[in-house]
Amino acid sequence: MTHYCYIGSAGPAQSATADSPGYGQVTVKESKTGIVVAKLTTDGELQPAGAVELDAHVGWLTQHPTNGHLYCVAGSSVLGLKIGADGMLGAPFTSADAAGDSAFLELTMDGKWALSASYSGSLLSIMPIAGDGSVGAPTDVLYHEVPLNPALADRQEACHPHQVRVDPTQQWALVPDLGASRVWIYGLPGREDGKFLRDQRSKTHLVLPEGAGPRHLDFHPNGKYVYILCELDGNVVLCDWDSDAGTLSPRQSIYVLPDGVICSRAHHSGCSHILVSADGKNVYAASRTDGTIASFAVGEDGTLSKLGENVPCGGVCPRNFQFDLVSSPPRLRICNQDSQNITSIAIGEGGALAVAAKATLETPGVCPQVISVPIRPPAAAGVGAL
Repeated sequence: MTHYCYIGSAGPAQSATADSPGYGQVTVKESKTGIVVAKLTTDGELQPAGAVELDAHVGWLTQHPTNGHLYCVAGSSVLGLKIGADGMLGAPFTSADAAGDSAFLELTMDGKWALSASYSGSLLSIMPIAGDGSVGAPTDVLYHEVPLNPALADRQEACHPHQVRVDPTQQWALVPDLGASRVWIYGLPGREDGKFLRDQRSKTHLVLPEGAGPRHLDFHPNGKYVYILCELDGNVVLCDWDSDAGTLSPRQSIYVLPDGVICSRAHHSGCSHILVSADGKNVYAASRTDGTIASFAVGEDGTLSKLGENVPCGGVCPRNFQFDLVSSPPRLRICNQDSQNITSIAIGEGGALAVAAKATLETPGVCPQVISVPIRPPAAAGVGAL
Protein backbone atom coordinates (compact mmCIF):
# COMPACT_ATOMS: atom_id res chain seq x y z
CA MET A 1 0.00 0.00 0.00
CA THR A 2 1.27 3.48 -0.86
CA HIS A 3 1.16 6.10 1.87
CA TYR A 4 0.77 9.85 1.35
CA CYS A 5 0.86 13.04 3.38
CA TYR A 6 -0.27 16.59 2.59
CA ILE A 7 1.68 19.76 3.37
CA GLY A 8 0.16 23.23 3.55
CA SER A 9 2.05 26.37 2.58
CA ALA A 10 2.82 29.55 4.51
CA GLY A 11 4.71 32.77 4.01
CA PRO A 12 8.20 33.62 5.33
CA ALA A 13 8.30 33.75 9.13
CA GLN A 14 11.52 34.31 11.08
CA SER A 15 13.41 35.32 7.95
CA ALA A 16 10.98 38.26 7.64
CA THR A 17 10.99 39.21 11.35
CA ALA A 18 13.96 41.35 12.33
CA ASP A 19 13.84 40.55 16.07
CA SER A 20 13.38 36.80 15.62
CA PRO A 21 16.11 34.27 16.53
CA GLY A 22 16.23 32.98 12.95
CA TYR A 23 16.51 36.34 11.20
CA GLY A 24 19.34 36.27 8.66
CA GLN A 25 19.86 32.50 8.85
CA VAL A 26 18.10 31.82 5.57
CA THR A 27 16.67 33.81 2.67
CA VAL A 28 13.21 32.89 1.40
CA LYS A 29 13.27 33.82 -2.29
CA GLU A 30 9.86 32.40 -3.18
CA SER A 31 6.68 31.69 -1.25
CA LYS A 32 4.08 29.65 -3.11
CA THR A 33 0.51 29.08 -1.97
CA GLY A 34 -1.21 25.71 -1.94
CA ILE A 35 -0.80 22.10 -0.82
CA VAL A 36 2.08 19.75 -1.63
CA VAL A 37 1.41 16.01 -1.91
CA ALA A 38 4.27 13.73 -0.78
CA LYS A 39 4.63 9.96 -1.05
CA LEU A 40 6.36 7.81 1.55
CA THR A 41 9.09 5.53 0.18
CA THR A 42 9.95 2.14 1.64
CA ASP A 43 13.01 3.56 3.39
CA GLY A 44 11.04 6.29 5.18
CA GLU A 45 11.85 9.15 2.82
CA LEU A 46 9.27 11.50 1.34
CA GLN A 47 9.06 12.16 -2.41
CA PRO A 48 7.11 15.06 -3.95
CA ALA A 49 4.16 13.58 -5.84
CA GLY A 50 2.11 16.62 -6.82
CA ALA A 51 0.66 19.94 -5.72
CA VAL A 52 -2.51 22.00 -5.79
CA GLU A 53 -2.19 25.77 -6.19
CA LEU A 54 -4.55 27.90 -4.10
CA ASP A 55 -5.18 31.63 -3.89
CA ALA A 56 -3.95 31.91 -0.28
CA HIS A 57 -1.62 30.24 2.18
CA VAL A 58 -2.97 27.26 4.09
CA GLY A 59 -3.45 27.86 7.81
CA TRP A 60 -4.46 24.30 8.65
CA LEU A 61 -5.68 21.12 6.99
CA THR A 62 -7.42 17.98 8.16
CA GLN A 63 -9.37 15.06 6.79
CA HIS A 64 -13.08 14.43 7.14
CA PRO A 65 -13.75 11.45 9.47
CA THR A 66 -16.09 9.65 7.06
CA ASN A 67 -16.19 11.04 3.52
CA GLY A 68 -12.41 10.90 2.98
CA HIS A 69 -12.12 14.47 1.64
CA LEU A 70 -9.38 16.86 2.71
CA TYR A 71 -10.45 20.20 4.19
CA CYS A 72 -8.31 23.26 4.78
CA VAL A 73 -8.46 26.94 5.68
CA ALA A 74 -6.83 29.21 3.12
CA GLY A 75 -7.10 32.89 3.97
CA SER A 76 -10.69 33.40 5.12
CA SER A 77 -12.04 30.41 3.19
CA VAL A 78 -12.75 26.84 4.23
CA LEU A 79 -12.09 24.59 1.23
CA GLY A 80 -12.82 20.95 0.51
CA LEU A 81 -10.68 18.87 -1.86
CA LYS A 82 -11.26 15.30 -3.00
CA ILE A 83 -8.47 12.76 -2.58
CA GLY A 84 -8.12 10.58 -5.67
CA ALA A 85 -7.36 6.87 -5.73
CA ASP A 86 -3.77 7.82 -6.60
CA GLY A 87 -3.49 10.06 -3.52
CA MET A 88 -3.59 13.24 -5.59
CA LEU A 89 -5.86 16.18 -4.81
CA GLY A 90 -8.41 17.72 -7.11
CA ALA A 91 -9.29 21.39 -7.26
CA PRO A 92 -11.48 22.64 -4.37
CA PHE A 93 -15.05 21.41 -4.87
CA THR A 94 -16.54 23.53 -2.06
CA SER A 95 -15.73 26.85 -0.43
CA ALA A 96 -17.22 28.82 2.44
CA ASP A 97 -16.30 32.14 4.03
CA ALA A 98 -15.16 31.56 7.62
CA ALA A 99 -15.68 35.27 8.46
CA GLY A 100 -11.97 35.88 9.09
CA ASP A 101 -8.47 34.70 8.16
CA SER A 102 -8.13 31.33 9.84
CA ALA A 103 -5.21 29.74 11.69
CA PHE A 104 -6.85 26.41 12.51
CA LEU A 105 -9.63 24.08 11.38
CA GLU A 106 -11.33 21.36 13.43
CA LEU A 107 -14.05 18.92 12.34
CA THR A 108 -16.45 17.20 14.71
CA MET A 109 -16.23 13.40 14.79
CA ASP A 110 -19.66 13.04 13.20
CA GLY A 111 -18.38 15.10 10.25
CA LYS A 112 -21.30 17.54 10.40
CA TRP A 113 -19.50 20.69 11.58
CA ALA A 114 -16.30 22.62 10.83
CA LEU A 115 -14.89 24.99 13.44
CA SER A 116 -12.43 27.73 12.51
CA ALA A 117 -10.22 29.93 14.72
CA SER A 118 -9.17 33.32 13.36
CA TYR A 119 -5.99 34.73 14.94
CA SER A 120 -6.13 38.09 13.20
CA GLY A 121 -9.91 38.50 13.40
CA SER A 122 -10.34 37.44 17.06
CA LEU A 123 -13.07 35.10 15.86
CA LEU A 124 -14.41 31.60 16.32
CA SER A 125 -16.74 30.29 13.61
CA ILE A 126 -18.81 27.15 13.11
CA MET A 127 -20.02 25.95 9.69
CA PRO A 128 -22.20 22.99 8.63
CA ILE A 129 -20.91 20.22 6.36
CA ALA A 130 -23.63 18.70 4.17
CA GLY A 131 -23.98 15.04 3.21
CA ASP A 132 -22.32 15.74 -0.14
CA GLY A 133 -19.26 17.22 1.62
CA SER A 134 -20.02 20.87 0.84
CA VAL A 135 -19.41 23.48 3.52
CA GLY A 136 -22.10 26.04 4.33
CA ALA A 137 -21.97 29.60 5.63
CA PRO A 138 -21.24 30.09 9.36
CA THR A 139 -24.18 29.47 11.66
CA ASP A 140 -22.41 31.23 14.53
CA VAL A 141 -19.46 33.62 14.79
CA LEU A 142 -18.03 34.71 18.15
CA TYR A 143 -15.91 37.86 18.39
CA HIS A 144 -13.54 38.03 21.37
CA GLU A 145 -12.59 41.20 23.23
CA VAL A 146 -11.31 41.62 26.80
CA PRO A 147 -9.27 44.30 28.62
CA LEU A 148 -5.55 43.68 28.04
CA ASN A 149 -2.30 44.95 29.56
CA PRO A 150 -0.82 47.61 27.22
CA ALA A 151 2.66 46.66 28.42
CA LEU A 152 2.23 43.38 26.51
CA ALA A 153 0.98 44.98 23.30
CA ASP A 154 3.99 43.68 21.34
CA ARG A 155 2.06 40.40 20.91
CA GLN A 156 -1.04 40.70 23.07
CA GLU A 157 -2.73 43.85 21.84
CA ALA A 158 -5.96 41.96 21.04
CA CYS A 159 -7.55 38.56 21.43
CA HIS A 160 -5.90 36.01 19.13
CA PRO A 161 -7.66 32.61 19.02
CA HIS A 162 -4.98 30.32 17.60
CA GLN A 163 -6.63 26.91 17.68
CA VAL A 164 -9.95 25.19 18.33
CA ARG A 165 -10.17 21.60 19.55
CA VAL A 166 -13.31 19.57 20.21
CA ASP A 167 -12.98 17.41 23.32
CA PRO A 168 -13.26 13.58 23.11
CA THR A 169 -16.86 13.65 24.35
CA GLN A 170 -17.77 16.01 21.47
CA GLN A 171 -19.54 18.30 23.93
CA TRP A 172 -17.07 21.18 24.12
CA ALA A 173 -14.84 23.39 21.96
CA LEU A 174 -11.60 24.54 23.61
CA VAL A 175 -9.97 27.64 22.11
CA PRO A 176 -6.45 28.75 23.17
CA ASP A 177 -6.26 32.54 22.87
CA LEU A 178 -2.68 33.79 22.61
CA GLY A 179 -3.63 37.44 23.00
CA ALA A 180 -5.89 37.10 26.04
CA SER A 181 -3.89 34.33 27.79
CA ARG A 182 -7.11 32.35 28.08
CA VAL A 183 -8.60 29.09 26.92
CA TRP A 184 -12.20 29.76 25.94
CA ILE A 185 -14.52 26.81 26.50
CA TYR A 186 -17.80 26.73 24.56
CA GLY A 187 -20.49 24.12 24.70
CA LEU A 188 -21.53 22.14 21.62
CA PRO A 189 -24.57 20.15 22.87
CA GLY A 190 -26.87 22.56 21.02
CA ARG A 191 -24.99 22.36 17.75
CA GLU A 192 -27.99 21.01 15.82
CA ASP A 193 -28.83 24.69 15.36
CA GLY A 194 -25.15 25.55 14.92
CA LYS A 195 -24.93 27.81 17.97
CA PHE A 196 -22.24 27.77 20.64
CA LEU A 197 -23.27 27.58 24.28
CA ARG A 198 -21.81 29.80 27.05
CA ASP A 199 -20.73 33.41 26.61
CA GLN A 200 -17.42 35.18 27.26
CA ARG A 201 -18.53 36.41 30.67
CA SER A 202 -18.66 32.88 32.06
CA LYS A 203 -16.23 32.24 34.91
CA THR A 204 -15.61 28.73 33.59
CA HIS A 205 -13.18 29.87 30.87
CA LEU A 206 -9.56 29.22 31.89
CA VAL A 207 -7.46 32.32 32.64
CA LEU A 208 -3.69 31.67 32.51
CA PRO A 209 -0.92 33.90 33.90
CA GLU A 210 -0.51 37.22 32.16
CA GLY A 211 1.92 36.95 29.24
CA ALA A 212 1.55 33.16 28.87
CA GLY A 213 0.15 33.28 25.33
CA PRO A 214 -1.46 29.82 24.92
CA ARG A 215 -1.23 28.64 21.31
CA HIS A 216 -2.11 24.94 20.96
CA LEU A 217 -3.35 22.14 23.20
CA ASP A 218 -3.83 18.39 22.99
CA PHE A 219 -5.88 15.83 24.92
CA HIS A 220 -4.55 12.78 26.69
CA PRO A 221 -6.23 9.64 25.27
CA ASN A 222 -7.84 8.96 28.66
CA GLY A 223 -9.86 12.17 28.19
CA LYS A 224 -8.96 13.40 31.68
CA TYR A 225 -5.90 15.59 30.97
CA VAL A 226 -5.26 18.51 28.63
CA TYR A 227 -1.75 19.80 27.83
CA ILE A 228 -1.62 23.49 26.84
CA LEU A 229 1.45 24.85 25.05
CA CYS A 230 2.10 28.54 25.72
CA GLU A 231 3.87 30.23 22.83
CA LEU A 232 5.10 33.29 24.72
CA ASP A 233 6.31 32.08 28.12
CA GLY A 234 7.49 28.66 26.88
CA ASN A 235 5.54 26.48 29.31
CA VAL A 236 3.35 23.41 28.97
CA VAL A 237 0.44 23.61 31.40
CA LEU A 238 -1.19 20.34 32.51
CA CYS A 239 -4.87 20.70 33.33
CA ASP A 240 -7.42 18.26 34.64
CA TRP A 241 -10.38 18.21 32.24
CA ASP A 242 -13.93 17.86 33.58
CA SER A 243 -16.08 17.04 30.56
CA ASP A 244 -19.28 17.13 32.62
CA ALA A 245 -18.76 20.71 33.76
CA GLY A 246 -16.61 21.83 30.82
CA THR A 247 -13.79 23.15 33.02
CA LEU A 248 -9.99 23.04 33.07
CA SER A 249 -8.05 22.97 36.37
CA PRO A 250 -4.28 23.71 36.07
CA ARG A 251 -2.05 21.33 38.02
CA GLN A 252 1.49 21.60 36.59
CA SER A 253 3.59 23.99 34.53
CA ILE A 254 6.86 22.80 32.98
CA TYR A 255 9.30 24.71 30.78
CA VAL A 256 9.85 23.52 27.19
CA LEU A 257 13.18 25.19 26.40
CA PRO A 258 16.57 24.25 27.87
CA ASP A 259 17.59 25.86 31.15
CA GLY A 260 18.85 29.39 30.58
CA VAL A 261 17.19 29.82 27.16
CA ILE A 262 14.52 32.52 27.31
CA CYS A 263 11.45 31.94 25.14
CA SER A 264 11.22 34.64 22.47
CA ARG A 265 8.12 36.87 22.24
CA ALA A 266 8.96 37.88 18.66
CA HIS A 267 6.47 36.88 15.98
CA HIS A 268 6.95 33.29 14.71
CA SER A 269 9.53 32.66 17.42
CA GLY A 270 7.94 31.11 20.51
CA CYS A 271 6.65 27.58 21.04
CA SER A 272 4.50 26.28 18.19
CA HIS A 273 2.88 22.84 18.44
CA ILE A 274 2.19 20.07 20.94
CA LEU A 275 1.07 16.44 20.59
CA VAL A 276 0.33 13.59 22.96
CA SER A 277 1.29 10.09 21.80
CA ALA A 278 -1.50 7.64 21.04
CA ASP A 279 -0.60 5.49 24.07
CA GLY A 280 -0.58 8.56 26.34
CA LYS A 281 2.95 7.89 27.57
CA ASN A 282 4.67 10.89 25.96
CA VAL A 283 4.17 14.55 25.07
CA TYR A 284 6.18 16.43 22.43
CA ALA A 285 6.46 20.19 21.95
CA ALA A 286 8.27 22.39 19.40
CA SER A 287 10.24 25.55 20.18
CA ARG A 288 10.99 28.04 17.42
CA THR A 289 13.22 30.09 19.74
CA ASP A 290 16.04 27.56 19.54
CA GLY A 291 14.69 25.29 16.77
CA THR A 292 14.23 22.18 18.90
CA ILE A 293 11.70 19.51 19.86
CA ALA A 294 11.22 18.65 23.55
CA SER A 295 10.02 15.25 24.72
CA PHE A 296 8.30 14.48 28.01
CA ALA A 297 7.33 11.31 29.85
CA VAL A 298 3.80 11.22 31.24
CA GLY A 299 3.45 9.93 34.80
CA GLU A 300 0.58 7.88 36.14
CA ASP A 301 -1.11 11.08 37.35
CA GLY A 302 -0.55 12.87 34.03
CA THR A 303 2.36 15.02 35.20
CA LEU A 304 5.28 15.58 32.86
CA SER A 305 9.03 15.06 33.23
CA LYS A 306 11.65 15.92 30.61
CA LEU A 307 13.19 13.09 28.59
CA GLY A 308 16.78 14.21 28.09
CA GLU A 309 17.90 17.24 26.09
CA ASN A 310 15.85 18.97 23.41
CA VAL A 311 16.59 17.70 19.89
CA PRO A 312 17.43 20.07 17.00
CA CYS A 313 14.66 20.13 14.40
CA GLY A 314 16.97 20.19 11.37
CA GLY A 315 15.73 23.50 10.00
CA VAL A 316 14.61 27.05 10.75
CA CYS A 317 11.25 27.71 12.42
CA PRO A 318 9.60 24.35 13.28
CA ARG A 319 5.97 25.39 12.80
CA ASN A 320 4.16 22.05 12.99
CA PHE A 321 4.85 18.32 13.36
CA GLN A 322 2.86 15.11 13.20
CA PHE A 323 3.36 11.44 14.04
CA ASP A 324 4.42 8.96 11.36
CA LEU A 325 3.53 5.59 12.89
CA VAL A 326 3.89 3.61 9.64
CA SER A 327 7.65 3.93 9.30
CA SER A 328 9.99 1.80 11.38
CA PRO A 329 11.00 3.13 13.78
CA PRO A 330 8.07 5.54 14.22
CA ARG A 331 9.01 9.18 13.95
CA LEU A 332 7.95 12.80 14.06
CA ARG A 333 7.58 14.64 10.73
CA ILE A 334 8.45 18.32 11.19
CA CYS A 335 7.57 21.35 9.04
CA ASN A 336 10.47 23.83 9.11
CA GLN A 337 8.84 26.94 7.71
CA ASP A 338 11.74 29.18 6.68
CA SER A 339 14.26 26.54 5.63
CA GLN A 340 11.51 25.06 3.40
CA ASN A 341 12.04 21.45 4.37
CA ILE A 342 10.41 18.53 6.14
CA THR A 343 12.60 16.62 8.57
CA SER A 344 12.04 13.51 10.67
CA ILE A 345 13.16 12.46 14.14
CA ALA A 346 13.01 8.80 15.10
CA ILE A 347 11.09 7.89 18.27
CA GLY A 348 12.92 5.32 20.35
CA GLU A 349 12.22 3.22 23.40
CA GLY A 350 10.23 5.01 26.06
CA GLY A 351 9.38 7.81 23.63
CA ALA A 352 12.87 9.32 23.61
CA LEU A 353 13.87 11.12 20.42
CA ALA A 354 16.91 10.45 18.25
CA VAL A 355 19.86 12.80 18.67
CA ALA A 356 19.17 14.82 15.53
CA ALA A 357 16.62 15.29 12.78
CA LYS A 358 17.04 13.82 9.32
CA ALA A 359 16.06 15.79 6.22
CA THR A 360 13.42 13.85 4.29
CA LEU A 361 11.90 16.36 1.86
CA GLU A 362 12.99 19.71 0.45
CA THR A 363 10.10 22.03 -0.49
CA PRO A 364 11.70 24.81 -2.56
CA GLY A 365 9.37 27.77 -2.94
CA VAL A 366 7.00 26.38 -0.30
CA CYS A 367 7.30 27.37 3.36
CA PRO A 368 5.70 24.32 5.03
CA GLN A 369 3.25 25.41 7.69
CA VAL A 370 1.26 22.27 8.46
CA ILE A 371 1.61 18.58 7.63
CA SER A 372 -1.43 16.32 7.75
CA VAL A 373 -0.58 12.84 8.97
CA PRO A 374 -2.30 10.44 8.94
CA ILE A 375 -4.59 10.66 5.94
CA ARG A 376 -7.38 8.12 5.71
CA PRO A 377 -8.18 7.53 2.02
CA PRO A 378 -11.70 6.91 0.70
CA ALA A 379 -12.67 3.26 1.23
CA ALA A 380 -12.49 2.48 -2.48
CA ALA A 381 -9.04 4.02 -2.93
CA GLY A 382 -5.94 1.87 -2.73
CA VAL A 383 -3.81 4.40 -0.89
CA GLY A 384 -2.86 4.55 2.75
CA ALA A 385 -1.70 7.06 5.30
CA LEU A 386 1.45 7.88 7.16
